[in-house]
Amino acid sequence: MGLVCILKIYKELLDIYLRLSLEQKAFHFGGTKKSDFKFYLKNYIKIIPNKSTILISFGEIDCRHNEGICNYYRKNNILLDKIIEDTINGFVKFITNECKQKHFNLFFIGVHAPVLNKNISKEESELQINVINKWNKSLSKILDNTEDKFINTYNITSYKDVYSNL
Repeated sequence: MGLVCILKIYKELLDIYLRLSLEQKAFHFGGTKKSDFKFYLKNYIKIIPNKSTILISFGEIDCRHNEGICNYYRKNNILLDKIIEDTINGFVKFITNECKQKHFNLFFIGVHAPVLNKNISKEESELQINVINKWNKSLSKILDNTEDKFINTYNITSYKDVYSNL
């Protein structure tokens, strides 16, 4: 049974508000510049009842081998850890600031293990795994200093601690 199907069942049973934001990266929420991404997310937050439990899942696109952090890292002379920490700090700060007045119970979902892609080089694959692991570690560490929670989906979706077991 797929995630969408499971969420639809829970929606019927538990009065869950589902909001899917396609093609959004955590990167879009950093900085002070206004954007459509921020505008739409702010509007989603407004319609959710106070004190709701919220599952937040961003980072998967940011951690793809051919997008986001991997591309930015290859093109710039910036430490990988700094790129990841800056991205996560901006994203978490935006989300928590927008949700503060609503007193939500926030759960940030980590990036899951990727499916083995035999069409990319070993170096690209290793970079992606490294980015995902650093992403999840950094997100977890940042959330340790808050009341918000981290759900480590990498550990439950990886086989032998590397690729997806699905």
